[in-house]
Amino acid sequence: GFSHIGKKTEVSDYRVEKELFIGKNTRSSTIVAKVMQTNSIGRVFSMPLPLRDVTLVDDDAAITVGNLQYGLLNITPTGARTKALPDADDVISAMELTERYMSFEFSVINLATSGASNNLTITMGATTSAKGSLKIGFGTSALFRVIVNNALVTQLRLYRIS
Repeated sequence: GFSHIGKKTEVSDYRVEKELFIGKNTRSSTIVAKVMQTNSIGRVFSMPLPLRDVTLVDDDAAITVGNLQYGLLNITPTGARTKALPDADDVISAMELTERYMSFEFSVINLATSGASNNLTITMGATTSAKGSLKIGFGTSALFRVIVNNALVTQLRLYRIS
């Protein structure tokens, strides 16, 4: 059996004291929570869980990595808007993605209450590909999952989940 249950055990960035803790010095100041995941060989790692909301400006300016770190992106477009995602290398660094298949989710909420043209279309940054519709109509929202798509941790794939 495992003889360290109930005793302080420090291994790398994780600590076990009847519960699992991630060392505070390994946490980003902008990412408020992380979830634990295991890879194909059972190694445990943490992934960001963005939980805060931010209001995007009603224009065609790009979405920043800071916006993605919040996780809940609100916009009230007054016309057709297009916003580009950051390049994959910027996202990978900011979201602390270090292994293939690591991921995070973010939502875009279109708060416009009417107007068929009051929509938002997301476009991809460099080395990011997408599956699913990237258009968010008025009065709707979209949930996206971003996954590291290669072993070198240089490419992302964006999936529209809902």
